[in-house]
Amino acid sequence: MIFEILTHTPLWVYGLFVGLIFVGWQQTHDRFVKQPTLLILPLGMLALSYFGATSSFGYSLTIMLLWLVGVLISTLIGLFLFSASSASYQVQSASFKVPGSWWPMIFIMAIFFTKYAVGVLTSIQPELFTNTALVLSLAAFYGILSGTFIARAITVLKVKSGY
Repeated sequence: MIFEILTHTPLWVYGLFVGLIFVGWQQTHDRFVKQPTLLILPLGMLALSYFGATSSFGYSLTIMLLWLVGVLISTLIGLFLFSASSASYQVQSASFKVPGSWWPMIFIMAIFFTKYAVGVLTSIQPELFTNTALVLSLAAFYGILSGTFIARAITVLKVKSGY
């Protein structure tokens, strides 16, 4: 069964997976990033999780609101949990020194594999997604995962202003 799932997976999904692994791997190392670059990952993960929720469950107001609530809750909690004390702003290069962490890789893969699993289960057992509680939980889960990237970016941006 696993072989069938993998052989029926579109090739672009493998390309996306490799690209996300690369992006996640970059996050594990200390690096210098300019402010616009710092915002690319959170915006990309926000778009990926939004697409995951809406493409799987539709563009209903309930789905989009639960996704947004997940983003907001996760962002607010993350602002309290993430410490940017090890990040610093370099005035001369106008860039942030961001410490490496495995957490972004974990959350990137969580978004990817959640979307992948939902896609597989939709094709194998679509009746699972008639369960409203499951669908709404997954929509919120997508938002929760992407909110962590927003919180991390905000905590790093705060270093520039001294907060």
